[in-house]
Amino acid sequence: MTPSKPTTLDAYIAAFPEETQTRLQQIRGIVKQAAPEAEETISYAIPCFKQHGTYLVYFAGYQHHIGLYP
Repeated sequence: MTPSKPTTLDAYIAAFPEETQTRLQQIRGIVKQAAPEAEETISYAIPCFKQHGTYLVYFAGYQHHIGLYP
């Protein structure tokens, strides 16, 4: 059985170890502070912030690092 892909940022972040969750929440907070009107979504199976139809930034957790994709 294949695990389902997360459909919310909360579900995505919850799938990681506590330390990684903390870092992902920090990134989430920084983006929300910089772009308060941006909407959270999942795109390409990773978290994304979108505003006025434009993708602003993606971020993703991995085993040994976190990626930020503007």
